[in-house]
Order: sequence, then C-alpha cells, then structure tokens
Amino acid sequence: MKRAVFVAIALTTACHAQPPPEEDSQVGITIGRPASGTSAPCPDGDRPLLAPAALATTPTSCTFNPCDPYCRVYLDTAPGVDGGGSFTSGDGGLGLASADAGAAASACASLSPLSDVAMTVTSLSPVTTSPASASFTTALVPAGCLPGAFAPLWGASRYDLGVVSAGGAYTHVVPVPANVAVTAYAGSLSVSANVAVTVLVNDVSAAPSGFNVASFSGAASSTEAAPAFLYPYDGTIFPLGLSAPLVMWKRAAGTAAAKAVRVTLKFPATGTSTFRWTAIVAEGSERFQIPQSAWTAFDQTAKGSLGAIEIQRIDSKSKLQSATTIGVRFATANLRGRIYYTNYASTADVKRVLPFGNAAPTSAFTPPIAKNCGVCHTFSASGNKFVTSSHGDAATLGYNTFGISNVQVNGDLAALHAGPAGSGDSRGLAFAAVTRDGTYALLANNWWGNPNNGSNATTAGSAGAAFKVFRLPTTPGAATDVTASGFGGASNAWGLGGATPIQMYTPAFSPDDKRLVYVNGDATGDASDAKAASRQGVSTLEFDEATKRFSNRRLIVKTTTGTARYVRWPMWELDSRSVIYQSAATNDDDGFDWYAGMLPSGCCGRKKVRGELWSVDATAASPTPVSLTEINKGLGASSPLGTDDTNRTYQPTMLGVAAGGYRWAVLTSVRAWGNMLNTGTGALSTMTNKLWVAAIDDTPSGAVDRSHPPFFLPNQDASASVLNERGYWALEACKPADVASSVCASSEDCCGYNPAAPGSSSAMCLVDAPLTSPPTFHCKSTSAASCRALTETCTSDSSCCGFPTTRCVNGACQNPPPIAKHTAASFIRDYSAECTTGKRLAWRAFEYRSTFPAAPGASIAFSAATAATQSGLASAVPVPLGTQTATNASWVGVDVDPRFRAATPRQTSKAWLRVVMAFTPAVGGAGTPLLTDWRQSFDCVDAE
Repeated sequence: MKRAVFVAIALTTACHAQPPPEEDSQVGITIGRPASGTSAPCPDGDRPLLAPAALATTPTSCTFNPCDPYCRVYLDTAPGVDGGGSFTSGDGGLGLASADAGAAASACASLSPLSDVAMTVTSLSPVTTSPASASFTTALVPAGCLPGAFAPLWGASRYDLGVVSAGGAYTHVVPVPANVAVTAYAGSLSVSANVAVTVLVNDVSAAPSGFNVASFSGAASSTEAAPAFLYPYDGTIFPLGLSAPLVMWKRAAGTAAAKAVRVTLKFPATGTSTFRWTAIVAEGSERFQIPQSAWTAFDQTAKGSLGAIEIQRIDSKSKLQSATTIGVRFATANLRGRIYYTNYASTADVKRVLPFGNAAPTSAFTPPIAKNCGVCHTFSASGNKFVTSSHGDAATLGYNTFGISNVQVNGDLAALHAGPAGSGDSRGLAFAAVTRDGTYALLANNWWGNPNNGSNATTAGSAGAAFKVFRLPTTPGAATDVTASGFGGASNAWGLGGATPIQMYTPAFSPDDKRLVYVNGDATGDASDAKAASRQGVSTLEFDEATKRFSNRRLIVKTTTGTARYVRWPMWELDSRSVIYQSAATNDDDGFDWYAGMLPSGCCGRKKVRGELWSVDATAASPTPVSLTEINKGLGASSPLGTDDTNRTYQPTMLGVAAGGYRWAVLTSVRAWGNMLNTGTGALSTMTNKLWVAAIDDTPSGAVDRSHPPFFLPNQDASASVLNERGYWALEACKPADVASSVCASSEDCCGYNPAAPGSSSAMCLVDAPLTSPPTFHCKSTSAASCRALTETCTSDSSCCGFPTTRCVNGACQNPPPIAKHTAASFIRDYSAECTTGKRLAWRAFEYRSTFPAAPGASIAFSAATAATQSGLASAVPVPLGTQTATNASWVGVDVDPRFRAATPRQTSKAWLRVVMAFTPAVGGAGTPLLTDWRQSFDCVDAE
C-alpha cells in the first residue's frame, strides 16, 4: 500500500501538574472522548515551560480543555498539507487522489453511445451549415459509477475543417465535405460519432430574372445541339491554390443565346455528389468567372482525385438541355516557386508572377528594365542566379546594367554586374547554359546563340567560332572569363575546342550538372550519325565539374530521317535524364539568322513558327522521342472557334522539383485561350504569346505520352497587345519548421518533409489552432525520432510521449480527464514531545472532523504507535484508535495514552507518536472520505 510519510514535529515541554485523564466514551461508531471540556476555568497557576526550538508548527494551549493548564495541542488543517502522490488537499479536506484506473479496473465500464449526424454546407462565404452545429453528450456507464460532475475531452478527427467545443458541439468552418469523427475521451474510455458533411450550394445571385434551381430539374427536352467547352480543357490537371479559372464555352452554330446557364463544380466526377456548387447565370459572353471561394473549396475537396465541371443551358425556347461535362484532376500540392518571364508591351520588362494566389505580376527589377534587349534571360536550375544580355554598353545599344543578378528570398533580383565586357554583342548571355548553383555560364559559339551569325541559320557553323565560359560572381563584381582554364589548354579547353569546336545552340545543364544538352549547330553528329544537319539534331555531353571537362558527345534526337524537322529549346526535366524540346517541320521556319530562329515572338516582323513539344530519355540505349500530344493539341482544328491551334507551343522550361505528384512545365504558346485570346484564323504572326503551365507524369520519358492538357497561367497580363514568353521557374527555398514566418500551403513547402515516406518526415504543413475560416497553416516539427510533449503538435496518438494515456486530440497531445477512481492509502503524521524529570509524557486526545461521500464503503481507520525515537516508530506495535464511516461536523476523537496502557503487552507514551490514518474509498473507488482538520494533544503528568 502506498503511504505518505510526513516530517515529525518535535516540541520540548516542562510540566508541573496533571489533571486526571478523562474516561473514553463512544461517539457514533467512533471510540473517543468528548472534544471539549465543560469544567469551570481553573485558577491561575504555574504553566509548563515550553522550548519550541525552531519548529515548523508550534503547539498551543488546549482551548477546548481550559482546566488543564499543562495541555498542549498540535492543530492540522487540510489546506497546504502535502499529501504526496496518493492524496490531495484543499479547502474541502485531505482525501485520496484520483487516478484513471482503466476501464477494466473501474466501476465505469464505458461511455454512452453518440448518434451520427448529417450536416450540409449551404453557403461558402460566410460558411453556413444546416444544422448550424451538431451537439453531442455522453455519460459514464453504468449511471452513478462516478459521483460529481463529468466533463470529457472532445476532439474532431478533421480538426483542419471544424472545431468541437468543450461541451461537445461540433461546428464545420471550412466548406469541404468530409466524414468527421467526433470523439469524447475520458481516461482510457472513448466513444465516437460521425458527422457526415456534404457541400450543396446553389448560387442564384446572378441568375436572370425568373430562373432558379428548380428551372434545371427534370429530364432534358431541348433538341438543340449541345455547347462545347473551350476552357478549361478536358483532363487538365490543376495544382492546388490557383486563382479560379474563367470557364468558357461555345454554343452550337445557329442557336440563339440561352435563357439561363447553370455552371456546376462537382465531386466526385460521377455518382452521388458530396460536393456540388452551382451558379445560374446569363449566357451573355459565354464565359463565367468562378468565384475564388468556390474554386478553393473545390480543389481542397477533389485534391488527388477527379472532379467535374458542367454547363447546362435552358435554351432560347425555354427547354432544358443535357449537361456538357469535362473532368479536371487536382494534384495534392501547390506549385512552388515563382515564374519570371519576358514581357513585351510598349516597353520591355522582366516580370515575376506567382502561379497561385491572386497577385498581379510585378517587375523583377526596381526600377524596371524597360529595354527591349535586356529582357531575354536564363536562370540557374536552383533559381538562385539570373542572367540577361546586357554588358553595359548603354551608349551604343541602350541596354541595362542588370546582366547578372542574384535571386533574393523575396523574389527581387539584386544586380551584381552588367555582364561580361568585351567587343561585340553580348546578347548570347541570355541564351547561356548556367550550372545549377549559378557558378558557371556557358555561352555557345556566338554570343547570340547562333554558331554562324550572318548567314542562314540552317547552315553549319564555321570551325573558327568559339565558345565562352564565365565564372559568375556571387557578390557585386564582374564575371571571370575562364574559357582557357579548362584542362587541355586553350586549344581544347573544357573539351569543347580543338580543331573543330563543337557547334551548339541554346545549351542547358541538367539539374544535377552532370550533362549538357543542346541543339546541333554543325553537320557532324557522332559516330552513329555522321550526317546530322544543323538544327536537326539534339545532342548531349557528359560534364565533370571537378575537372572542368565535357566529354562523350551523344546524339539523342535525329530529325533528318523521314520528314525533316528543326528542333529548338531542349530543356532537362528534373530527373536529369528526360529532355523536353520543341520541333516543327523545316518548311515551317522563318530562316531568321538572329538567335538561330529560336524566338517565338515573331521579332522584327518575322513570322511565328509552329511548335510541337516532344520528350526523350537521353540515357536510353536507343533514345526514342515521344510527342507530348496532350500539351500540343489545344482545341484543335475542329474546335468551335473554327481555328486550328494545334502545335502552337514553344520554349518549355521545368519546375526544379515535383509538386503534388507531377512535374510541371511552363510554356510559351499562341494557342486559343477559350474565346478570350487568339481566337481568329489568321497567321500565327497575328497571335499573342502567353504563358501556360502543364503537368507531366513524374516518370522518365518512355514510349507513351506523359503529358496532360495545360492551363492558362493565372495572374499574367492577359491583354492581347502584350507578349509574355520565355518563362523560367525560380524555386523558392523550403521553409523551416516552427518558425512564425513559415506559412505553407502543403507539406512539400517544408524543410524535412519526405514525399516518398511522409511518415518519416521531420516536418509537415499543419493547420494552426484555433481553427479559422479559411484555415492557416505553418510548417511544424513532426519528427518521429522523439515523442511530442503535452500541448505540442502531433499527427497521431502514437507520436505523443504519454501514449496510450496521452492522446493526439485536435492536433495536440492532450491527457483526457481521468475517470476519478480512488485506491486505498494511508496518511501518516509523526509528533514529538518531552517532559522534565519527575514527569512522564501522556499523549492525549487525537480528534478530527470529516466528510464522507454518498457512495457506501468509505472509511478512515485510525491507529497509533509510540517509540523513544522517530526511527523506532517503524517497528513499534500500533494500537487501534477507531474507525470513522460517516460525516462528523463536530470534533470527535480518542484519548491515546489509555489505549497504550490497555494494550497487550502494556505500553506507555514515549517521546514520539505516529498516528496512521488509513483511507478506504467508496465501493469501486467512486469517492473518497475527507479529513477537514485534525489535532493531537499531549500532557506531562506525575511519574508513577
């Protein structure tokens, strides 16, 4: 039995007289004597000599027995008494501490069941539901197994979507459907119910007069041809967090405007909807801007899965048409990083834009560049270095001074230098290959990216053309020409020189810096293809940065077989083996010498060429290019626009990491954007360039198309007069855990997250508490290497240090309130006193007041032992003083000394006294008796 031992209180007294002891009397079922005397006050006389000697508690006169001037008493009250782990003390008294004894050991076997609830979100902004909340109550079973108030801990399984109050009322605050388990916890017991939340919102705020949801019920009866979707494309994969798209459609030829159109977002794509948002609008321009609140709720609902967008018309004759539906799939994460792109308007600039959120593009430089030739650019794969074409010859060419810049954390470009100085035109720096960390920039043979500037770009370059390699600065200062510093000397530095230098267009380093890819600029391919024509092949080189050496030239794309094609803009995918590039037939070319005909903008009055994107595995034994058909096809020749926008895509660049399960390419395209842009049937040169983004399956290029239809990059300038092209991703750094500024959209934003094995991640993107609408998220530590303490963030019960006692509730480790069970324990109090020569010590009345629970079975049994030393108390034979089983508001007790004298063998009061109070709880541990206060008196009497 666990016991709490208290420090003895010692007191030395000198006594001169002793009144006769009183006889014991029966009080209730307690053996004791009256607690207060009735004798008349005694005459004044000598008092005992007291020597308290720095004691924690000093005895006082026995006010309840004024006729005994030698009586002294120790008085204890429960508040402030340290009862150890087995006892609690307070104003109510000293009693047994409660603990969760576990369901098997307690009289409380379970919690009463909860009933499931159905809840429907009826409005998105603000979020309203029917019912407004779901209230739950539970009780311990069997009834009465625990006296007093019962307050379980309540938790919601989807604490990122809703909150449950301390009283058990669940409120759904984020408009996403879910089955939310609401659970009550008490000790080791728990009980749950399901709140089945669906989202069914009908927005009629923009409905034409007289039309509402009911107008679209029943079977379709219209004989008119159905409309066609123009945007988004069927099968598009969207990342999370994008600005809401503009839905566009085209009614069939010869049909009049509809009386009303219903636009619907639904999930799942087929079957019974758990999410269904509709808006009834006028047909008008045959486009509708989806509200951001609806799109956000839709992507959070359908993330990782397939949803659908529908349009349904009530035709001009008031007949209901069948719905026209497309499927859209969502990734599981936002895109990471910014996109920097060339922006040609009345002046030119480099713009930066976030592909998520709803922020307009801003100039990358302050002030903006505003110079036409300073805006072509290249980025390092890590996104930390930006280079463009200026070398500072403003007096002759009017270029800017931002040739080489660092990309700062906030996205600003911090200029380091104007660029490599020297004679000639340095625009080739904008077409350079930059290593991943921004250390080196390789400029192909002519700085313009054309190995034979001055004659037709399809002609092989001359042997005398030279490449350049620069070490780029990290702090303000000039780039260093290291062309001649490669092994092998100037004649064959870097392995690119020699008698016949390699001719290349638009080279690019792989993300791991181990390979270089480029468009062939010469007529010499490799041993397997000695007849590859200029711009009709793609080759790779191995690169060893430690030795500054390129080697092992290999042709991976040859277009001279069959229909001859020119290739442009090869770019590595993030696996450093797959290459994505642009191609078109040789008869669809402008023959433009500058930049080797690579520009998509139709510069200087030249026509735009067609562009079909392909991919190829550069490491395959027999590399086989595959057309990225889903990216290329656009609306096609049969689109309701009456124009063919197939193969109008150029300059692909890749996001440096996978996001949400996909690779992502940003593209320049003159394809139609629904019925908003590039909708005519004229020449390509009349079309405006815009940026699009497409998902590609996160696997190496193989034998089948891995691409998916692209989406129009939100937030870019959509004006028809503005050209946006040459987009590059600049990857943002991951965000550290447990930092206030580390706001995240998905776990992929967080340093320490491992998408391949989320359970082993040291950080994740978790919702903030208390939950808000919309919720906010931060990167938070979730390391499996150490358990989580109370109140710390958790993702599962097992991640909490005290599990299974401690649970992960509402995203934090918490201890459910214990079911208050009590187990028997003894409370011990030691006292000490001393008398002068000729007197003996007599331990007198031990008295107390107590309170007992209503539940039966509780008791306090009192016993006492005496010894000459405190250590001797451990082996002293105790004598019983009595047992209390009922509340006594008045003092009751027993004279201790007579108990010792009546014991067998006979004992006498000695210097130390130990009183043991053995507490027994009510049946089943359901309640504890309480001692409100107690006192022990002593006296010195004549020695016998």
